[in-house]
Amino acid sequence: MMRYLLFVSLAIGLEGFSPIHYVHPALSSDCLESSVPKFSSVLFASSVDVVGHHISGLLFLKVMPDSSRRAVFSNEAGITYFDFEWKKNGEFKTYHVIKKLRKRIVLNTLRKDFELMLVPPALIKSIEKKGADGGYSAVRKREKLMFKTTADCRSIVSVDVIGRKSKLVTVRFFPEGKNIPDSVSIVHFNFNMKIGLKRLAQ
Repeated sequence: MMRYLLFVSLAIGLEGFSPIHYVHPALSSDCLESSVPKFSSVLFASSVDVVGHHISGLLFLKVMPDSSRRAVFSNEAGITYFDFEWKKNGEFKTYHVIKKLRKRIVLNTLRKDFELMLVPPALIKSIEKKGADGGYSAVRKREKLMFKTTADCRSIVSVDVIGRKSKLVTVRFFPEGKNIPDSVSIVHFNFNMKIGLKRLAQ
């Protein structure tokens, strides 16, 4: 009952969003593009641990009719922490963010983390080459993104963010081979921050 009430409160704030359903991936000659999660909407139970602070709630991800991607994170009481959008042309927009998160470094970190989960069209277009280890790479400002996929191109296994001197972030999707993951782990190495997501059945 509690889970139902939480979902209803989230849905009210996202009027017009459709319930979760799987979208079968289209045939593609590019392995990475075929591996990107294909969904219309999905709901995760989420927890964020950053520098001694813990935040938990529901993360709702939605692909809009114009192919833009939306991420809304709310707490158990239905209060929205943030509402982000990645447009098809690469533009990023913040619809809402609570005062506690209104710091440039925090917003940039959250944006970049969830971008690695959603893999918006603009990011896919920036992928330039296939690495010697079978992975794919892209450059995002001063960072290098390393994508690894399953051999059958069914899903992304992990994404590593490499800085000038060391690895900055690792994103892992579980289980391997499932296009829409049951859980996701995002771990930062340059400061104490972890994000854990577990998909909720509806």
